[in-house]
Amino acid sequence: MEARVLLWLLVASAAIYLGKCVECPGEYKTCTGSGYQVWNEETGEAVICLGMGTQPECPASPIDKDGNPLTLSSTTTTSITTTTTPTTTTTTPTTTTTTPTTTTTTPTTTTTTPTTTTTTPTPTTTTTTTPCNPSPATCVNKEANVLYPHPECNCQKYYVCRYPVLGGSDLILYQYTCFGNEVFNPNTGTCTSPGTYICP
Repeated sequence: MEARVLLWLLVASAAIYLGKCVECPGEYKTCTGSGYQVWNEETGEAVICLGMGTQPECPASPIDKDGNPLTLSSTTTTSITTTTTPTTTTTTPTTTTTTPTTTTTTPTTTTTTPTTTTTTPTPTTTTTTTPCNPSPATCVNKEANVLYPHPECNCQKYYVCRYPVLGGSDLILYQYTCFGNEVFNPNTGTCTSPGTYICP
């Protein structure tokens, strides 16, 4: 009687310590005695038996044959699933846009400015030559301050009649000779080059 009480106390303490007992798997049919009995030799996991021929009780957490908590090393087989994602190749069509080249030809406008040729007529100088008769120069019938060709037929000489500076009515004769080879032109009253005036 005392043994059965002790056994119930053992079961109660195991239930408190390990959690609520559950029905053991069907392969462990009956107990062969009382106390803790190993029912899985590979793991060492034990069950609680109340006596010979009784149905064993399995604690909520595994225990060993001494009633101590048992940590079962579970072998987890991780299956590696290789998923091959099919490669989808998308070919994007290449669109080539050709912009037409517009060539604008600007017409070339050529403006021709008419050339105006102005012909300036060369003035013709008419030279009146008086036959030369050599004679002395005189102021008789001559005007004052007028240049005259010298009557000696020397084309480089000329003379002028002037009134006296101090006053008087008689003209005084002054004679001059052109510089270098210049000749006196009576038409212009100046000394000029021989090519522009032909001496008589």
